[in-house]
Amino acid sequence: MRVQYLLRLLTRARQRTTAHLPRQSDGRGQGKHRRQYGVMFVFDIADFSSRPAYVQEQLRDVLYDIVEKACNHAGVRWRHCFREDRGDGMFILDAHEPDSAVVINQLAVRIADALHRHNLAARAAARMQLRMAVHVGYFRPDPHGITSPDLIHTFRLLNAEAFKKHLAASGADLALIVSDYLYGTAASYNQIDPGDYRPISVMIKDEEHRAWIRRNICTAS
Repeated sequence: MRVQYLLRLLTRARQRTTAHLPRQSDGRGQGKHRRQYGVMFVFDIADFSSRPAYVQEQLRDVLYDIVEKACNHAGVRWRHCFREDRGDGMFILDAHEPDSAVVINQLAVRIADALHRHNLAARAAARMQLRMAVHVGYFRPDPHGITSPDLIHTFRLLNAEAFKKHLAASGADLALIVSDYLYGTAASYNQIDPGDYRPISVMIKDEEHRAWIRRNICTAS
């Protein structure tokens, strides 16, 4: 049974890891794996490893269904994004519309609303809390996927202990953290309401960094 479960996970991971990498330019002076720019969304299911295997599989199905629908409603073109399965979460890169930072709040509201409805109907073991981190930056496609210091920074925000503690203490369905750079840029162009966020200090590689947590995310329903 365990082997069959793992085989199903591998099959689904292959199906879901749709490497829609941005098309490479054929123009002169453009390297085969030139540096590009995009918006990075990273998700992680809290306490995933403590669940039974069959519950983990159910939660992964719920996560993909919720995020795909939320992306399509919020203007993030799911089919054209690079997506990578992370076992207990996922990574999405939208390189087609760098200004899609404007849809962050819409995306968060859609996800929070769907999570709320799922958790109301689900038994205790199948309820889900989700962490979401967003950053913008440069990346370089290579034969293995994506390489990017900005992507590494996004994952470190997602896994910051202070952010994990925030979600646990809040009891919310969804917690959203954005990078200091993204917050400053989006706020300066009125793409987000600064009052909707509060600063948080996170330790990354023994260095203190400032990021921004979305205050109470109101659901659409």
